Amino acid sequence: MSNADLSKWITIMPNYRPPRVFISYRHTERNKQELAGRAHNALHWAWVKKFAEDLERKGVDVVHDLKIQMRLDALFGPKTAESPAVANIIVACMQICDFFMPIITSTYLKRIGYEDGTWQESWEPGIVHDEFQHALRLSRKRQMGLLTILREGRVKVLERAQLGWNEKNVVDMTDLPLIEGGEAVVGEVDLRSMKTTIKGTVTEKRSVKPKEQDRAYYERAVTKIGEVLRTSRGNRKPAVDMELDAFLLHVLFDWDIL
Repeated sequence: MSNADLSKWITIMPNYRPPRVFISYRHTERNKQELAGRAHNALHWAWVKKFAEDLERKGVDVVHDLKIQMRLDALFGPKTAESPAVANIIVACMQICDFFMPIITSTYLKRIGYEDGTWQESWEPGIVHDEFQHALRLSRKRQMGLLTILREGRVKVLERAQLGWNEKNVVDMTDLPLIEGGEAVVGEVDLRSMKTTIKGTVTEKRSVKPKEQDRAYYERAVTKIGEVLRTSRGNRKPAVDMELDAFLLHVLFDWDIL
């Protein structure tokens, strides 16, 4: 394609943009009051962050709560995190996304009311539940696609929920460690709690390194996900129902609506 042809195509397709995906995940996977729980939570978030960055390198526009919060902090200051309106803004941002991508773990299923893949009559309310329910509503209207990442458990467990999960729309990424390697806190001693004059904390860290086959599988999976999102975007129409929503999202985040 010549430069002239490319310029003509860009003129014809002025609203072209990469596929936009909303990543939903649990921040607290394990008891944060326990040392092992804090280490697990840190590695879980590091994996989600790395995964989001790798998708962006594959040409995907990734949206998640911390990216939204960082933008709000830059505009209005760090105290915005304390406002209950932030949860509403996060859900509103889903309106301009082509796909919803939940990172499934056992605690994620529990939070959305499907512990062990079985519907529960009661669940703990929270933003994750709100995100998931809103995504289901948009999906049923064909205004948002669903592509699920399985980080813990089995696809057969998800199939019990009867929400359309199956091997074709769930990417199995279980048992993959932090792909670039990292450090997990495995021991911590507060010297002040001991009868000593030394003040401070001693922390032991253990390296977490993936196997070569894990790296290869992860890279193939991320590449395939990027291809699916790019080729399927044309079948979806993001749902911005109110002009005010569109205006706020465009002003706050400079995101194209079409």
